[in-house]
Amino acid sequence: MRVANYLGFFVAAAIYTIVLSGTGSAADASEVKVKIGTVNIQVILDNSEAGKKALAELKAKAEKEKDNLEKKLEAVKKLEKEIEGQRLVAKEGALNEKEQELKRLRRDLEATKEDTQSSFQKMQAQIMRKLVGDVNRIIKDYAKKNGFTVVLDKGDAPNMIGGAVIYADEAVDISSSIVKAYDEEQKAAKK
Repeated sequence: MRVANYLGFFVAAAIYTIVLSGTGSAADASEVKVKIGTVNIQVILDNSEAGKKALAELKAKAEKEKDNLEKKLEAVKKLEKEIEGQRLVAKEGALNEKEQELKRLRRDLEATKEDTQSSFQKMQAQIMRKLVGDVNRIIKDYAKKNGFTVVLDKGDAPNMIGGAVIYADEAVDISSSIVKAYDEEQKAAKK
C-alpha cells in the first residue's frame, strides 16, 4: 500500500513539475494547457505487426528447441529402458558402459536445457529492448506532434514495461493510435 502511495505521489509530482517547467510561478501554471495521454505498452506490443512478428519468431524458436529437447529426452528414456531390460542378463562391463552412456546423455540433456533457456531469454530480452525502444520513440514523436504535455503508461501491473497509472479515462488512451503509427512506420521501412 505504501508503494502505491509513493508511486501516486511521484506521478503527481512529475506532472506538476512538467506543468511548471518553463513558467515563472505557480500562478503562471494556470495558463499552461495540459494535455495528458495514456498508453498501455503491452497492448501496443500485442497488437502491432512488429510485436506479432516478434512473438511468432519467439514461438518458432521455442518449438524448434522443444523438438530438440524431446529427441534427447527420448534417447535417455530409450537407454534407461534398455538398461533395465538387460540388468539381469547383461555382463557387468557392458552394463557399466551403458550406465556411463546414460549419465553422459543426462548431462547433455541438462546442459542443452540450460543453454536453450539462456539463449531464449537473451533473444527475448533483445527483441523486447528493440520493440520497447521503438514504441517509446513513436510515443514521443506522436506526443510532440499532437501537443501532449505528458503520456503515462497505464499497464496492468508495475513491471519492466509500465503500469504506474491507477486510473485514466479511456478517452485519453492513445494506444491504438500508437499501434497504427508503429505499423505505418514498419510498412514504410519495408518499402
